[in-house]
Amino acid sequence: VLFRAAAAPVRAFLSAVCRPEEPFAASWIDSIYFDTTGLSAYHDKLSSQLHKTKVRLRWYDHGGPVFAEIKRRRGERREKFRIQLDLRGEELGRQGLASALLAEVPIRLARHGQPVPAELRPVVRVRFRRLRWREPSTGARVALDTEIGAVALATRLGGRVAGLLGLGVVELKGAATSLPVRLRPLSGFGCRRSSFSKYAACMTAPIAGWIAP
Repeated sequence: VLFRAAAAPVRAFLSAVCRPEEPFAASWIDSIYFDTTGLSAYHDKLSSQLHKTKVRLRWYDHGGPVFAEIKRRRGERREKFRIQLDLRGEELGRQGLASALLAEVPIRLARHGQPVPAELRPVVRVRFRRLRWREPSTGARVALDTEIGAVALATRLGGRVAGLLGLGVVELKGAATSLPVRLRPLSGFGCRRSSFSKYAACMTAPIAGWIAP
């Protein structure tokens, strides 16, 4: 995790020591997160539960195909399910979180053998910019996510959104269990290792200050 002010120097550093992950080296990502009436996924994250499930829709560069993703954690075991749906990002963007298409998502997932609570409804739409690289020595995938913010909040929760988070994220994906040597200077830019959820962060003040800590 890094402060937003460090985003530009971190980007320059990663560009110098890694190679771009083409053809998707840069993109904007929109995600719609789903939760129960009582916001169980949100509270599970805040309380660091070892058993939790996250459901979201995602699309890229303001439109195109929509992908449903389910991320499950069961203790130390993590699972991810991802499938393309017959939806378009630009259509969901126009219709907003009250779209009838979003209310059908739990049914669509059940048809694909992924049962989720029927009460799940869209809660917040989060947008951010992602840059991607490959670390040459280990092949690890490196992503820098910046300009993270909530662009829509369900009306039943107040509907208020404002500004961007003051944080960015560097995420590593791969088999390595420690930070590759050439990436260790990241700490000098103020980066610190931390669990981070864009969903939880965008549901907490100052983006959506209606939720008590």
